Amino acid sequence: MAEPEKLARRQIDAQLAACGWIVQDYKQFNPSAGRGIALREAPLKSGTCDYLLLVDRKAAGVIEAKKEPSSGTNAIPRLVPAGCSRSIGLKRSLPG
Repeated sequence: MAEPEKLARRQIDAQLAACGWIVQDYKQFNPSAGRGIALREAPLKSGTCDYLLLVDRKAAGVIEAKKEPSSGTNAIPRLVPAGCSRSIGLKRSLPG
């Protein structure tokens, strides 16, 4: 992962944690960690998303970080709402 991506990931992780989300890597998913979990790099049918938001183990949204047009270095998180896992195309069942 490139340095600007690492910095953006740390910033987004901190923002999610400050809002009460438990941030986890997809491969280390612990569904018992809490009600609101943000999974990094979750595989979807359309490809890997930056963050998959889960509430009570159900998909609630996807966050895709995009570069800021003016500077090209900072990521702007963009939330894509989802009503259920089918609507965001989970590639496979969540681990755990």
